Amino acid sequence: MTDGGARCWGQNSAGQLGDGTTTDRWEPVEVTGFITGVLSIDGGNEHTCALTTEGGARCWGDNDRGQLGDGTTDERLAPVEVTGLISGVQSIAVGGWHSCALTTEGGVKCWDITSKANSATVPRTTHWRRWT
Repeated sequence: MTDGGARCWGQNSAGQLGDGTTTDRWEPVEVTGFITGVLSIDGGNEHTCALTTEGGARCWGDNDRGQLGDGTTDERLAPVEVTGLISGVQSIAVGGWHSCALTTEGGVKCWDITSKANSATVPRTTHWRRWT
């Protein structure tokens, strides 16, 4: 796409298409609120995240493990801002039930619920160990 908008299609059982519904779509539909302003997009099992042209992160869809990063575990049918990441994001990557962002400062922040004892539904700094 050349207009910077986002369109999604396919299964939509958890709102991962971001069109405000849970209706499966077999042709591309616009993601609510993203007619323009999207730099990149990535999808997980039943959630999707986008990097905005302003350097922010927004996610939508299934959130039962906190993978949307909005501080809740509520399913979202349209994009929501990732807490603390309205700017300063260089890239975004989404896994099955988690999401991560590389910041412009070179840090990595990830969010999900890794266990019942550790409810990290907002981005936290992740420390990576490099094995040599």
